Amino acid sequence: MKLAVVALAASGCAMLTVQGPSPDTPQDRAPVCDARAKGPVVVDGFVAVTAALVGIALTGYEADSSSGGGNSPGGAVAIGAVTAGTVIGLTYSIVQGTKRARECRAAMLDWSAQAASP
Repeated sequence: MKLAVVALAASGCAMLTVQGPSPDTPQDRAPVCDARAKGPVVVDGFVAVTAALVGIALTGYEADSSSGGGNSPGGAVAIGAVTAGTVIGLTYSIVQGTKRARECRAAMLDWSAQAASP
């Protein structure tokens, strides 16, 4: 349970914590960024998959319970919408975190090539 709370609290962390290279960094200094920041991306991926599976299960449960009781299927639609929004937000965070890490690796390679050349 504690792991689930920590994972949920950390969701979206790739977009918020992975730093790309700053364009203001002087050419003679190494870029200060996160070239190997895969932890937040992995956490966001885990939370996205878990949220999708739980959302699908809850949507199915809500649809089954409302079909027999005469209730409207609005609960299932709401759960599906929240699940889709959560997964889309986490996917965006994963993409942004990965993009920033790649930009940082490219900036580090450029800097090391410039430092190695006379």
